[in-house]
Amino acid sequence: MAIGLLQRLMRWIPVQECLPDSDLTVITFSPTGCDDPVWLGYWDGEYWFSAEGFRIVVTHWMDLPEPPVEASHGA
Repeated sequence: MAIGLLQRLMRWIPVQECLPDSDLTVITFSPTGCDDPVWLGYWDGEYWFSAEGFRIVVTHWMDLPEPPVEASHGA
C-alpha cells in the first residue's frame, strides 16, 4: 500500500471537526499533562476518557486500523 494512501486513511481528526460515535474505542491525542500523548480512549457523548476510565483532554483522534485478515504465527 502506498504511503500517501495510508496517510489519508490514518488521518488525525480534530475534535472541532468531528467526533467519533459514543463509546467507540479510538486512538486519541492528548498533548497536555503526560509524557506520551497518544492513548486509546473513547468519547462518551459528553467527555473523553482513556481506555482505563480516566477523563482526558483530547485535541485529535483517529479510528483504529482494521485487524489483519489472516494472522501469521511464527513468521
